[in-house]
Amino acid sequence: MSTSQSYSDQARDEAIMWFLRLRDELANDLEQPEFQYWLAQSLQHRQAFEAVQAQWQWTEQFTTQDFVAKSEAASYRPTNNSAPRHCPGTKWMRVGGQLV
Repeated sequence: MSTSQSYSDQARDEAIMWFLRLRDELANDLEQPEFQYWLAQSLQHRQAFEAVQAQWQWTEQFTTQDFVAKSEAASYRPTNNSAPRHCPGTKWMRVGGQLV
């Protein structure tokens, strides 16, 4: 996946919104013309939407693949013995959290 982008953060955010909106089961045919209008407004919109789709498709591969680390992570259950006895800084993090 390429990390360079030729669209603004706003175009990306709108593309994400449209992508999720169109994937929603409640999406209806009335939204499609609005989406097409938004898409036609700017090349940045199209590029951002295509990037969002590509990113989604790239991550989808991990939902269908089975690999050892995924299986181990899904079945992991911590035990009392696996918890660290002392973690430096946790006391200060608790105190800092109380101050905030």
